[in-house]
Amino acid sequence: NRLVARDWTPPGAALLPAETEASLRILACYLIRRAGRLLRLPQAAILTAQILLHQFYCQLPATRWPPEDAALG
Repeated sequence: NRLVARDWTPPGAALLPAETEASLRILACYLIRRAGRLLRLPQAAILTAQILLHQFYCQLPATRWPPEDAALG
C-alpha cells in the first residue's frame, strides 16, 4: 500500500480546506514554472523544483508558508 499524498494531511492542514490548499500549490507551481522559463532553465530543473515544493508542503502546513515564499524562496 503506497501512501497517496491526497490521503495524508500535513500538520495544520485542518486550518485550510483541501480546495484552498490545492489552489495554493497550483499557484506556487505556476510561479516556479514561470520563473524557470524566464531564466531559461531546463524542464528537468523546473519539474524538480515543483516536486520539492510538494514535498515541502507535505512536511509543513501551507498556512505558515505562503506559496510565493515557498516557490521563490
